[in-house]
Amino acid sequence: MFGDTSRAFTTHLSGFYGELFGTFAFGLGIVGASTSSDMSDAFVAFSLFFGILMVLPWSGGHLNPAVTLGLYAADRAFDGAKFWVYLTAQLIGAYCGGLTGSMIVEVTAAPIMEKTEGQ
Repeated sequence: MFGDTSRAFTTHLSGFYGELFGTFAFGLGIVGASTSSDMSDAFVAFSLFFGILMVLPWSGGHLNPAVTLGLYAADRAFDGAKFWVYLTAQLIGAYCGGLTGSMIVEVTAAPIMEKTEGQ
């Protein structure tokens, strides 16, 4: 009895961390791409690829609540607990990635932008 519960908890926990870190990397890449106009599309694509590749063995690499919701609605390998674990991880990861990226941009790009605007 405890073996099955422990295994399910470990599976959900690894999925949570996988989706959290993968969505964090993707969100960070999107914010980073907003500062560069030349390579922004490539940067977003690379961050998505890196995010999926990084977490594929642990969570399947959804990185998008729409994908998770679609799989849950289609009743494909998702129970209710797994859906909420993945959704929560994706929302937290996206928020933290966006917040971290915004702080990095504010610290590094804002002084440069102020200098170029003053000229």
